[in-house]
Amino acid sequence: MNYYEKELIRLRRNFDFSLKIYSRRILLQQTLCIEMMEKVDKLLIPRQFPLLIDLQEELYQDIQSVYVQLILAKQENKEER
Repeated sequence: MNYYEKELIRLRRNFDFSLKIYSRRILLQQTLCIEMMEKVDKLLIPRQFPLLIDLQEELYQDIQSVYVQLILAKQENKEER
C-alpha cells in the first residue's frame, strides 16, 4: 500500500466519520463536503496509478452527491416553512 492509497483511505474514513458526527447539522455537513472535495482535488496522484485515480474520482463524486443531497434537503426545508 503506497502513500496515495493510504491517503485516499484516510480521506474516505474521515469523511464518513465526520458526516456521522455532524448528523442533523446541514450547514456543518455542507462545509465538510466542500473542504473534503478540496482535499481530494489537491491530492495529485501520478499517472502510473490509474486505479487510484479512479478511486479518487469515485470519492470526489460520492462527496459531491452528498453535497447535492444536502442542498436539496435544505431547499425542501425552506419550502415547507
